[in-house]
Amino acid sequence: MSEKNNTINKCVSATATVLLISGMIISPLSEINMKKVKAVSTQEAQTQVIALENGDFEDPVVTAKAHWDVFDENSVPGWKTTASDNLIEIQENGLSKSSPSISGNQWAELNANEVSALYQDIPTTPGVKVRWQVYHKGRHGVDTAVVEFGSPDGSMVQQAEMADDKDTWGLYTGEYTIPEGQTTTRFQFRSVSAAGGDPAAGNLLDNIQFATQSVLNIEGSFAKDGTKVNQGADYTLHVSNVGGMPADNNTISVQIPEALHYTAGSLSSGNTTISNENYDAVTRTLTFKIDLLKKDATADITIPMTGTTVTDAVKPSTSATYNDQNFSDTYTAEATDDTIAVASNEPPAITGEAQTVVQPNAIFDPMLTMVAIDKEDGDLTNNIVVVSNPVDTSKSGTYDVTYEVTDSDGNQVTFARQVIVAEPPVITGKAQTNVNPNSVFDPMSTMQAVDKEDGNLTDKLVIVSNNVDTSQPGTYEIAYKVTDSDGNTSTFQRTVIVTEIPVITTEDNVQIDRGAAFHPLDYVKANDKEDGDLTSQVKVTSNTVEINQAGTYQVTYEVTDSDGNKATKTMQVKVATVGAIKTNTFTITKDGYVTGTFAGDVARIAMIVDGQVYGKIPVPTDDTYKYYAGSKISSLSNHVEMVAYDTSGKELDRSDVTIQGVPPTVGDITATEYMIGSSYITGSYTGDVARISVSINGDELRQIPASGSRYRYYVGSRVTSLDDKVEVIAYDAKGKELSRTDVSLEQDLPIGSIISNDYSVDGADKYIRGTVTGDITHVKLELNGTIMASPAFIQEDNSFQYYVGSHITSLDDNVVLVGYDSKGIEVSRTTINLKETQGTIATQDYLVGGADKYIRGTTTGDITHVKLEVNGTVMTSPALIQEDNTFQYYTGSHITSTEDNAVLIGYNAQGKEISRKTISLIATQGTIAVEDYVVGGADKYIHGTSTGDVYRLKLIVNGETLSSKTYVQSGYIFNYYVASNEITSAENDRVEMVAYDNMGNELDRSIVNLR
Repeated sequence: MSEKNNTINKCVSATATVLLISGMIISPLSEINMKKVKAVSTQEAQTQVIALENGDFEDPVVTAKAHWDVFDENSVPGWKTTASDNLIEIQENGLSKSSPSISGNQWAELNANEVSALYQDIPTTPGVKVRWQVYHKGRHGVDTAVVEFGSPDGSMVQQAEMADDKDTWGLYTGEYTIPEGQTTTRFQFRSVSAAGGDPAAGNLLDNIQFATQSVLNIEGSFAKDGTKVNQGADYTLHVSNVGGMPADNNTISVQIPEALHYTAGSLSSGNTTISNENYDAVTRTLTFKIDLLKKDATADITIPMTGTTVTDAVKPSTSATYNDQNFSDTYTAEATDDTIAVASNEPPAITGEAQTVVQPNAIFDPMLTMVAIDKEDGDLTNNIVVVSNPVDTSKSGTYDVTYEVTDSDGNQVTFARQVIVAEPPVITGKAQTNVNPNSVFDPMSTMQAVDKEDGNLTDKLVIVSNNVDTSQPGTYEIAYKVTDSDGNTSTFQRTVIVTEIPVITTEDNVQIDRGAAFHPLDYVKANDKEDGDLTSQVKVTSNTVEINQAGTYQVTYEVTDSDGNKATKTMQVKVATVGAIKTNTFTITKDGYVTGTFAGDVARIAMIVDGQVYGKIPVPTDDTYKYYAGSKISSLSNHVEMVAYDTSGKELDRSDVTIQGVPPTVGDITATEYMIGSSYITGSYTGDVARISVSINGDELRQIPASGSRYRYYVGSRVTSLDDKVEVIAYDAKGKELSRTDVSLEQDLPIGSIISNDYSVDGADKYIRGTVTGDITHVKLELNGTIMASPAFIQEDNSFQYYVGSHITSLDDNVVLVGYDSKGIEVSRTTINLKETQGTIATQDYLVGGADKYIRGTTTGDITHVKLEVNGTVMTSPALIQEDNTFQYYTGSHITSTEDNAVLIGYNAQGKEISRKTISLIATQGTIAVEDYVVGGADKYIHGTSTGDVYRLKLIVNGETLSSKTYVQSGYIFNYYVASNEITSAENDRVEMVAYDNMGNELDRSIVNLR
């Protein structure tokens, strides 16, 4: 092993075993002293890059829900197996409680279905040194495997033995120099043992490397050939691993030139993670780290820079340090850096007239006298933009015009220019003049015109328009104009208002309650455009209001302004009805009416319960009312209002109803001594007792209503012993128990028993029959708790029969026979067993299309008549059952096919269905034999015989069916009459006789032999 010039390292969990193999020490990574960085020159790519394929088993992807799968070795790129089934097992994160994979999402299990090895055959160059690594972990405990290298056709040399438990991945690394003459190297992992001895589980492998050293290639490039001062220039570093091993701890150092500026923290990348960034502004050195780079992996880092100083060419200086993954020696890489020029970047300059005077209404050209020059771009006058130009030559004043220009580098400058618009003549005077109606108005009064240069121009003032008419109140306009010596014209607009009459306003919808005070001047105001508020001058000229009589009235007002203008207005006043309503307290379940009092103009009253309005009722004449509430008020939470209305339906007042519950009910009950067998318990009660029940040995019987002060409760024969505990219980109307008392018992009763037969409900026999013993002299029927009045007396042979008529209608009825002695004391009772009426139907087969139209059969049990159902439709007519239990049902034309569904339904005497029977339908059959027929002979009949169900016959001559027909006679013979023109030639005519059943179904046909 020493001749192979190998070195081996291992990183294992705390439980991993330290092994000595062929003179090599394998120990946990934490115990290995990492090598210091060497001053190594930039690495060049070797002649041949050696690397195995798919070392982290990410291909193919496991898609099974179980998080593992087995693949044929041809489906796993790079890898082969010595297993006899050629299968490789790959597992993924999520399998049981396994720790996650070291690289990617998947790993391989060496023991797939048997103890075997995984390997790759890799083209190699003798003498080249390669490095290798593998992560190993047990499946269920400590598993052991070996790493072996060698020629595929020679012996394998063990490099390391791996032993790891199931909790942590162990790392194994080493170096290997390709022996002379070995152009293909097998890199192999062989299973030695697995925890528990299971050959199909153990030895997990991941992140396997077998490669020459990593080599970083760095190329720098600017996004453009040149930039300018204060302009950006992104610098991109393209880093690629052109070696074999993964490059780790990749630290990049960039020397930023003086002519460029870098802003710390602005690095970016779309395909790697940047970390540990540091920028020393003094030395202008930027350092940072990027992710591990596997073979052929690349990373692109963008460094934003900005030009600061003009220069022809400037170049950053970039280098990197790195090491092979899980190896300590460090490499240095020098980048191929790009250059960039930084050009000057001066802003442009704008020149022009700083102040300009413009005559009123003259044309102003804002670009006049304006020029823009840039050092790099030259003349930019055409690029000047007027940003703001508020100049309005129709209005004198001083305005600011703003200009802007931008050069090709984006440098922008502005320029401000002052523009003065000269003043025109000025016209002054009253802008608004008020004129009384019909007065004299001078349009030139108060008007003057003055110019800054010409002085007083009032005599030059011209009235352009004047439409004032003082006879008509309103607003008018007068237009004036004056022109100075420079031709500047000014205008003036004057408003003249011819005043109006005063305006009286009154309140709308004035309404007062009947009997209330009314002051008419409280509802009016007056205003005049000239005099202002004239309310105090208003007079009442008419007032018809009657405050004690409801109705609509008028009040008329008048006012005069200082000019003598008079105004009048009439106001409507309504005197409204009034009224009040009060309510008394309402007690739920006790009171049926809401009561109270009312006053005033109340004519009708309504009730509102929880927003539901109930009908209006007229009120009586005594100022009291009562409104039937019934069950409309049922809860203390109901909101109830009583509403009062006048005769027109206007609401006058409403009042809430106070609701209270009824006082607690009380009561007492007593019982007289009860003689066992006497059937009734009697006694008396007081208070709010509404219902009474009896409890016998804890079993409470039904409640009966209480009326008056005494009660009589029927217990029948339920009390049978002096040891029975009998209580009488009193309840109020809502079922609340008020009182209970024990019943004192005594006994002196006759004895006896009843034996009865079963009774068929809906049967024809309406008697219950049976026998009695002992002192019973008669029986009565109790049906569903109610005892029939009529008795049945016991015969000399102790038998009886009780006629029930139509009283018992259901099997659910509770029917009891009660036996009494001669004094009417109940002696015994027995429950009657009720049973349904029953019966069956038996039928003969029915021949469809036959001459016999009857279905015949017999019945049993309680069936009294039958009906026919054909295809779901029940015929209305019945067939009655005869004394010998036979019947026959006429079907007519109802059954026409053997496909029909025919059912006979049996009913009892009350018409209740108790049985049904499906009829077996059979098809008709039959044949015919035809004698020869002599054409033109004296006998004009075709004769023949039939069998079976043949009913009638028709003749077909030369394919045409003749209209005439004949029927089969007794003895199954037939004779068909042939007219003289129907069969004319024995040689040419073709004749057939066709046989049909009673329904017209063809049964047979025969050729008639002609002679």
